[in-house]
Amino acid sequence: MNGKGCLLCLAVLWAITAGCRSEGVVGGTTGRLRSEGKPIEGVRLSIDRIDGGHRERVGFGVSQLDGSFRLYQEGAAGPLWLTPGEYSVTLESEGTTVREWPGEFSDPVKTPLKINWSGTEKSLELEIPPARIRYQ
Repeated sequence: MNGKGCLLCLAVLWAITAGCRSEGVVGGTTGRLRSEGKPIEGVRLSIDRIDGGHRERVGFGVSQLDGSFRLYQEGAAGPLWLTPGEYSVTLESEGTTVREWPGEFSDPVKTPLKINWSGTEKSLELEIPPARIRYQ
């Protein structure tokens, strides 16, 4: 087989195997974002692990129409499965509904959304006080 034939075979093989790859990354720990029991959609949640005085951004999720979300490692490198420990959650509008959060919700140190995750929970349930959300 000449050089062009080898390249053609490699191109065909690549095209066939490219179609076999799975699309996207499947998320890890699941949760729900609500206010007064009602789902909040279109919000990016950033998760920081708190270890003593040190904080490290470990992942994110985006709430869906029913308020549910799955957590992913930073850069969507893979699913994020929370390990036991303390975490803080910050919020940012991600969808078509623009929400204005008080400043502390975007600061991983000041956010009132703190989690003590034991690892035995089925999912992460976050409730936002309604007076804290302003829509634009």
